[in-house]
Amino acid sequence: MFVMSRAIALGKNAAVATAIGNALGTFVNVLVLAVGLGPVLENFPVVLRVIRYLGAAYLIYLGYQSIRDRNKVALNVLSGGAIPIRKIMQQGAIVGITNPKTIVFFAAVLPQFVVTDYGYVWLQLLLLGLVFCVLGAAFDSLYGLTAGLLRDWFSQAEHRLAHLSSAGGVMIVLLGIAVALGWF
Repeated sequence: MFVMSRAIALGKNAAVATAIGNALGTFVNVLVLAVGLGPVLENFPVVLRVIRYLGAAYLIYLGYQSIRDRNKVALNVLSGGAIPIRKIMQQGAIVGITNPKTIVFFAAVLPQFVVTDYGYVWLQLLLLGLVFCVLGAAFDSLYGLTAGLLRDWFSQAEHRLAHLSSAGGVMIVLLGIAVALGWF
């Protein structure tokens, strides 16, 4: 949903950059699991709650920015300007890192696919997590590109694009609220 919201607010390139950044951030969670911290974090719900609230606050902030800057976004798109891809990837990575459910998910699911007889458990966890991140980036990019195609139609008029940017911002804020409430 975050990638689609970014596609609506910022376009197809931003959607792909967000998906890649999110996958890179999610891979940080894989690294945490691989070095053995996943189960530790899972046993300390306070830490996970803090991470969740930080992630939710960041999503709400990004959504607020999209709503606040809706007219500027529309003008930038129509004039060819845009937010730098690197910044968009960084924002996606922060969202990926601060998603505590991925740590819990990886801690619960990935070890089931590890074959201890093969050794190198940490490497197996890294590879499994890498596959998950690559597939996630690919599918999120496809969803984002699809949403970006719809946005292209809206970009034919400045007022439509400003409304669409606001809608994308509202979706991101609602996602942040859902994360804070533990719905995601």
